[in-house]
Amino acid sequence: MTARSLSIFTLLLTVTAAHGAPKLRIPYPNMDGGILKVTTRGGAGGAKMAPELRLLAHQFDARPAGSDTFVYSKAQLKSRFGIDGTERTPQVSVALTVASSAGDGPLESAGAVIYKRSASHTVYAHVPVARLADLAAESSVYAIRLARSAAYPPTPRNSSPPRIRPFQNTRGGETTPTDFDHQGLTGKGVVVGVIDSGIDWRHADFRRADGSTRILALWDMTDQSWKTSKGKIGSKPPQVAGKEILGTLYTRDQIDAALHKTGTVKSLDSEGHGTACAGTAAGSGADFPGVAPEADLIVVKAGNNGANPFYFLGTQFVVDQAKLLGEPCVISQSFGSNDTAHDGGSLEEEAMNEIAAPGNPGVCICVAAGNDGQNSSHASGRFGAQTPGQADIESRPIQLFVQQPTLVDAYFKDADEWGFAVVGLDKFLIGKNGEPAVFYVARNGKGIKGIISTPTKIPKSFAAFFQTVQTDQVSDGKEDRVSIPLQTGRYLVYAFGAGAKVTDGAFHLYLPFSGNASFGDGADKHAMVASPGTASNVITVGSYNIRKSWRGASGKTTTYNLPVGDISDYSSPGFRRDGIVKPEIAAPGAYTISPLAQGSSMGLNELGKPDLASLTPDKKHIAWSGTSAACPYTAGVIALMLQKNPALDEAQIRKILTSTAHSDDFTGAVPNSEWGYGKLDPAAAIHATSESDHTKSEPMQP
Repeated sequence: MTARSLSIFTLLLTVTAAHGAPKLRIPYPNMDGGILKVTTRGGAGGAKMAPELRLLAHQFDARPAGSDTFVYSKAQLKSRFGIDGTERTPQVSVALTVASSAGDGPLESAGAVIYKRSASHTVYAHVPVARLADLAAESSVYAIRLARSAAYPPTPRNSSPPRIRPFQNTRGGETTPTDFDHQGLTGKGVVVGVIDSGIDWRHADFRRADGSTRILALWDMTDQSWKTSKGKIGSKPPQVAGKEILGTLYTRDQIDAALHKTGTVKSLDSEGHGTACAGTAAGSGADFPGVAPEADLIVVKAGNNGANPFYFLGTQFVVDQAKLLGEPCVISQSFGSNDTAHDGGSLEEEAMNEIAAPGNPGVCICVAAGNDGQNSSHASGRFGAQTPGQADIESRPIQLFVQQPTLVDAYFKDADEWGFAVVGLDKFLIGKNGEPAVFYVARNGKGIKGIISTPTKIPKSFAAFFQTVQTDQVSDGKEDRVSIPLQTGRYLVYAFGAGAKVTDGAFHLYLPFSGNASFGDGADKHAMVASPGTASNVITVGSYNIRKSWRGASGKTTTYNLPVGDISDYSSPGFRRDGIVKPEIAAPGAYTISPLAQGSSMGLNELGKPDLASLTPDKKHIAWSGTSAACPYTAGVIALMLQKNPALDEAQIRKILTSTAHSDDFTGAVPNSEWGYGKLDPAAAIHATSESDHTKSEPMQP
């Protein structure tokens, strides 16, 4: 890097360390001297690990302490790695890119417990954190990526409490979501798969008229009853390409036996989320029916507080079972993670793309867009090259408020010579005289380097701090990601051209841990759809308001002041970062009335008591909201389409849904980032589904 590249331009920033603080003149640094280079840990094999795994391995190896280094909190360990923080030898889920000739033996000797191999030479496995370096040292392993878990988003709460008044038999302008012309279709002969928190298999809405279950199979990945009972409870879980037993499988006959008290099913839906989703798609209750009330149900409980990193094994299980039955299937996945690049390239999304690839008839996956529409977890901007006459070398400053020690992820085009700066305004990155310090990290050419503007009080050792900055390439090597740890405090961040080579200048910032930090001025309400909702071959669903009043369990009317027909304020906006339209569609989400899993947390208010305002008079159903509700609703509509034409693939279904979507004054011109192609029109979609529809599959279009 030349002295000219980072020394001849200056930047005027208004630093808000205190009210009325003066403007500070902060020069770009000369990074030729005293350069600190990004290093990796774990010896020669360390570069094979994803940066978050390198940081994790170091944490459990050295247990660093103090403000100079970053340590994942217990909540962050759970969110990113599925580690509860109390285990002495925690394990992490990974995806290994291996040589085509790699056998299981060397991988298992290095600590891997293998679950599955894919055709693309990817091995999915658990490995003790302490053995990550051993696995990286194995010559047949080319790369180790993290398999991330995904959260069931909590039901969004309105900012104001509902209005409770004596019951009035009025409707407030809304329609019942299932009041459309089904054209005689009920979902019969179609499998609706629900990958979620489980199901209340006792609930009447999942039983036939004779009392038998409509659930063909229930795979509970969290229930070890089959193993602990030595085969007396449930069945052996589906075989995967490994030796590990993952949960317990319950068949239709075993569920029926439990209903008649002649057998045992240990699986519970303590959250209630999966039960509500299953009922929205395919419940058969008379009062609050699902969209496809005669569809067959296959349920996978992928976790209690969220889906485990191998939830896609459950997705494949549903597809395989449907094929054995000779039935088409649609799968509802109302969960997601924002701890990704938001570009559709996570390994879980790669698995979704493979399962629902164009040309796979009778297979479709629906995913909730996410409930982050009100959050400020994304920011973006653009910068110019360091060339004479370039007036916008730097982006606009962006405020960042950190409530708990966390990470900020920055994404830059690999073709750009980029720089990123963090200005400390509060407690961290503060100079010895109390002035703001500026941390710069930049890439000019191929090297990534960092420096600080002035000696600091915190961090005391800048070298130790800089070693916790992690970098890697994403999006097939077309982007650089820089992950920077920050302590509690206030900051300004901005990007700048680090040299003359800037072909694009666009950058994106994300906060991977919900609730730990937020952007202020400069926050961007775009490109926030959660993973796996950014996968190319899934139908991603946003939420709009459909119902604002209902009769509660107390016998009184519960009313929210919602604009019926408008987008739900929590619905995560798109597009995908590469311009692909996500979500594709918006469907009814606020408020949906669905089956309640008895004893679940979903039926309780903030005080832990029954939520009488949300419960229906029978206390067996609940009014709830979220893209989690809109997703299974869409899955139910797709089940009706598949009943009419079982040969449809995902691309054909997407084309029908988007071409028949409804637009109005709420949606405005479509496609757009909130609505996708508009409001789902069930009757029009069914009508457009020809029984002999052989429309050519088409790739996704921006």
